Amino acid sequence: MSHESRYLLKTKETKEINDRLKEQVLERAYRIMNQILYESDLKPWTEYIKILNLRNDRLYPHSVDVALISLMMGAELGYSDVILTDIGLGALFHDIGKRLIPRRILKIPTERSLEEEAIFRRHCILGVRYVSGSSLPENSRNIILQHHERMDGSGYPKRLTEERISEYAKIVMVADTFDYFTADIPSMEAAEALKVIKKETRSYPQIYVNTLEIVLNRFNSTGRT
Repeated sequence: MSHESRYLLKTKETKEINDRLKEQVLERAYRIMNQILYESDLKPWTEYIKILNLRNDRLYPHSVDVALISLMMGAELGYSDVILTDIGLGALFHDIGKRLIPRRILKIPTERSLEEEAIFRRHCILGVRYVSGSSLPENSRNIILQHHERMDGSGYPKRLTEERISEYAKIVMVADTFDYFTADIPSMEAAEALKVIKKETRSYPQIYVNTLEIVLNRFNSTGRT
């Protein structure tokens, strides 16, 4: 067998392995997402899904996007279905506290005043309080509370540092920022958004940034379905 033939065989095998892994990641992420959204009629969090979708704004699609990205990252990391469900629920409801923030503050297109920013930042705490009677798993509640924390303690609401932030909140932290960059900032492509997050080594957990990059590369190399 020639060197070229061996290379082509290896490339084909690598692509087949990557395709199978991509399908597994997608299947698990979509299955958990569907269970949360469409097979949870008797669950106490059903009403919160309806509340996310009350207005014609970006909250519901953003929440679903962040949940799917987080689930794909979790599936890539090999988490169990139980943990993936916790992550999916926390990611889906990570911004539900924004439903308790005045719309005028949410709609401010430029920088908020200090007072307005303080009110906006309360959405994490308000979100946890809002779901307090839903029997949502602790992992999910931690995600709602901590998804705006940062590794160096510069985040909010409690300025937690790396060792005090939930591992699953770190995943959603990365997914949330990535979706914000690619959906809410005009013309920012996925590769550019990832590059920005990778540069912020003090703020974002690079182990999960790398996981996101692996997931994105799977899709870039084989095409989205």
